[in-house]
Amino acid sequence: MSLNYLSGMGVSPGIAIGEPVVHETLPISTVRISIPASETDAEVDRFKKAVRIAVDRIRESQKRAAQQMGEEYAAIFEAHQLIASDPSFLEPVEKIIVEQQVNAEWAVDQIVACLGISRSGIDFDAEDGTKTHIFFTLLAPEDSPGEHLKVLAKISRLCQDPAFRQRLLEATTSKQILQTIKDSES
Repeated sequence: MSLNYLSGMGVSPGIAIGEPVVHETLPISTVRISIPASETDAEVDRFKKAVRIAVDRIRESQKRAAQQMGEEYAAIFEAHQLIASDPSFLEPVEKIIVEQQVNAEWAVDQIVACLGISRSGIDFDAEDGTKTHIFFTLLAPEDSPGEHLKVLAKISRLCQDPAFRQRLLEATTSKQILQTIKDSES
């Protein structure tokens, strides 16, 4: 067995120990396809259907993971479901489709970050026993890692502030979450 060392940037205090999963893909270029204004509603419907299918598949994966590894390991899929069905992710994509009259795939690629919050927390067997409540997912083109790292650094700085994390956890709407982030950036 060979050991691989992976490094990353922590965005909150605590240590999580677990077996990493490395997913490698070939670079994919998303093509921007202009669509007539009369077809944007159909494109939004196609996007919504794709999201429903994705969430269903995430649920299926969660069930399989729970059977094979236990509920505590399957809990990560809860965060994935929350992110995939969060209006703060879905609404901007739909807005891009309609306003820019483009295909859903291209609109999704324009979204930079998603935030998921698990109020009950997800146990990742951290050494300090704490559960993880805040999840960030970043989407960035593979050919611009500098921007990706800048965003990670900013998230890291914000999440090191306990008051910021608490305000995120207390927020009940995506507008409150966005306002918390904006307030902390100034």
